[in-house]
Amino acid sequence: MKSLKIHLIIVILLLCITSLHSQSISIELSIEWQKERVYLKTIEGGEKETLAPYLVITYKNMSEENLILKKVEYDEYYLSNVSLIMFNTKVDYDERVLYLRDYSQDTYVYVLGSFIIEKYSTYIKYDSLNVDTEIESPIVNSDLSNLYSVLTTQRELDINGINKQLRCFNYPNKEFITYREARNLLWMHNPKLSSEFDKILTLKAKQIKKQRLSLLGYLAVKGNFTFKIDENLLNLPDFPDIIFEGEKYKPVKSNDISTNSIQISFK
Repeated sequence: MKSLKIHLIIVILLLCITSLHSQSISIELSIEWQKERVYLKTIEGGEKETLAPYLVITYKNMSEENLILKKVEYDEYYLSNVSLIMFNTKVDYDERVLYLRDYSQDTYVYVLGSFIIEKYSTYIKYDSLNVDTEIESPIVNSDLSNLYSVLTTQRELDINGINKQLRCFNYPNKEFITYREARNLLWMHNPKLSSEFDKILTLKAKQIKKQRLSLLGYLAVKGNFTFKIDENLLNLPDFPDIIFEGEKYKPVKSNDISTNSIQISFK
C-alpha cells in the first residue's frame, strides 16, 4: 500500500510538472473596438466615426525564465493576409477594392502564423509541418490581399507626411495618387527593409506584451471569422539558450504554448 501511495504521488507530481511546462507561454486572442474616423470608401459611414475592430494578441510569460519566440504576426498595425501581399506596382489595387464582394454569409477560419483562410465547413486542422498538405484557398483571400495592399500603402503615406491619398479613400484636402505612383514615391522617400529581428519576441520572466492589430480589412469584406494560432510556426531553431541584447533567453517550443481562438462576425 505504501508503495502504491508513493507511486501515485510520483504520477501526480509528474502531471503537475507537465501541466506547468505546457503553460510556459500563454498567447491569448481577444477583440477590442475603438471609435475612429475611417476614410476607406468601401466602409459605410466613411469620414464619420466608426467602431473599428482590433485583434489583440497578449503574450504572457508564466515562467521564471527569460523566453524568446517568434511573433504570431509581424505587422506593426494591421492583421493582414500577408502571404498574398507582394506590392505589385503594375496592379491598380486602389481601383480593385472599390468592387469588393460581400462575404457576410460566409464563414472562415484564419490560422494565424500559417496565413491560411478557408471555409469553416471544410476546415481540417492545418498541419504546418506537412509540406504536402493541400489547402484550397477561397476567393476572399484575393480581396483581402488587395485591401491590405492599399491599407498599408496609405498608412505609409500618412506616417511619412505625404499629403496624398489612394483613389479608394476619401480624406479631406488630400490629392489623389495611383497605387503604382504611391509605391514608387514611398520607395524614393523612405525605403524600409524588414529584418529577421522584427519577427522575434522576447519576454522576461513573468513579463506580458501585447500586439494590437487592426481588422479594418475584415470589416470591409464582412463575413464570419474564427482566428486561431498555429503554435508550430512559432518555434525557433533547436538552439541552446540564446544571448539577445546582452541577456540570456530560452527558446520556446510549441508544446510550451497554450492558446485560444476567437470568433467575430461582420455584417
